[in-house]
Amino acid sequence: MTARLRDFFDSSTPWQRRLWDAGAVLGLRELHDAITWSDTKVLSHSAAKWLAGDLERLLGRDRGVGDKTLHSQLQRLLRAPLANSNAHHRALAEITALIDSQYLARWAAAASEHDRLPSPERFARAVGTHLLDAGFSSQFLRDWVNRLSPSTLSEIAEAACELTSSPAHEYELLIPIARVQDLDGNLKTSQDWLPARETVSWFRAHGVSSEQRHNGGFRYVISARDAYAAADLGRETIDRMRARATYSRKNARLEPNGELWVGGLNRPVPLTRPSRGAFVLSLVSEKLLYAVGHRSALDNALEVASSLNEGPPAAAISGSWSAVESLLLAPADEAEGGRGALAADRMASLITCSWPRADLTALSYRHKPPSSDRLTVELNGADTNRDRAETVLKWMKGGNALNLESASDVAAAARMSQLVSAPRRTLGDIQKHMVTAMRRVYRHRNLVVHGGAVNVDTLPMTLRTAAPLIGAGLDRVTHAALVDGTHPVDLAVRADLRLSLLDTSAGRSLVDLLE
Repeated sequence: MTARLRDFFDSSTPWQRRLWDAGAVLGLRELHDAITWSDTKVLSHSAAKWLAGDLERLLGRDRGVGDKTLHSQLQRLLRAPLANSNAHHRALAEITALIDSQYLARWAAAASEHDRLPSPERFARAVGTHLLDAGFSSQFLRDWVNRLSPSTLSEIAEAACELTSSPAHEYELLIPIARVQDLDGNLKTSQDWLPARETVSWFRAHGVSSEQRHNGGFRYVISARDAYAAADLGRETIDRMRARATYSRKNARLEPNGELWVGGLNRPVPLTRPSRGAFVLSLVSEKLLYAVGHRSALDNALEVASSLNEGPPAAAISGSWSAVESLLLAPADEAEGGRGALAADRMASLITCSWPRADLTALSYRHKPPSSDRLTVELNGADTNRDRAETVLKWMKGGNALNLESASDVAAAARMSQLVSAPRRTLGDIQKHMVTAMRRVYRHRNLVVHGGAVNVDTLPMTLRTAAPLIGAGLDRVTHAALVDGTHPVDLAVRADLRLSLLDTSAGRSLVDLLE
């Protein structure tokens, strides 16, 4: 169980092993906000209605929501006509607060029902999403999990309850500035600016003895769940300041020295954001990472999506969605839910078809028996990653187990076993999760582009969950275009068809769903 939590809280975890959804509470808050936005025409009423139906599906088996009575109340509310400020909308806020107040406590109680224990995977996803949605940073939570091991489900749930019951803390941040130009006294009127001498005093007061290169700095007091979460807010603050500086007529140079300091941490935090995990590795494997002489539609899409990993949230959302629509929509395409929803569903199908091979390939490199076995020999003879994945798939279909050392790999092998035994059901469930994630990106793109909403509470969660998935989809589109010349829309149509033919005589191997 703790292995899955480590997967969820580790920024280096590959996309197929990450969290893809919002937690129950933040999902309900997202719906409440969507209903408000639909009243302003930024989101459509059909988008809010679709989200309500999706939440009914997602929360129907969530044991943190409450007993049968509360589940029934929530179900009736999600099926009711929800409109801004009507009785149902107000009741949604009330029931969300009620669920939030005891969400982890209910999971702790479920973890103590020995005759009806929740599955470790379901439990880990519920607890992990709730903690991240509550504002804790991944780095803090990773350290927290490491201190817990080994623990039972009940002990983990109780520790999570204790963690969320603690209030947010106030953290003092300093962002040293290497170069800055004071235009018309703007620095002097800023309450947050510390001249160089006062910045030196701040360092000394916080026990920083090494010489820091700076010409002053900005000091903030930020309320956050942990020091690393405060650092994330500091990064957003400097992004906003840099953006505002571009509006001066003169060149208002504002160059931070590349790091920020949080009171209580004994080392600086890089000012550059950690990567959000969106990787298009086909550019590397095909030796085309720097081949930008010829500009194609694919090049344009990758360029507009380039903010996805490290850019400001608004640019990351709007740019990545522009890439998705430009690649996956044809002029004649129409759909009941609109063209944006069609693009979302097509990207979801592409990612779903990529999921089996991603983990089967990873597992092929983790099989480490005490002595060489038949699988080892066959893997050594495999020429490509596709062949390695197919070899592992055949091994598992034969009822054979893999010899794995990592608990994360063991959990992945268990998921692949479910896939082998029930391909259509398993990939059908994965596809629903992908549709949820991609439609969430589309809605948030509309909030940013049409509503100017760059500070909605659900934007960080949207990028955290969806950026690695978009990267995986763009990678498959890129690979197909570079290797076979396949148009992205053709690839998406192929993905839909292959998923519909699972478990039939016309079905393809689980590692060849996009071939």
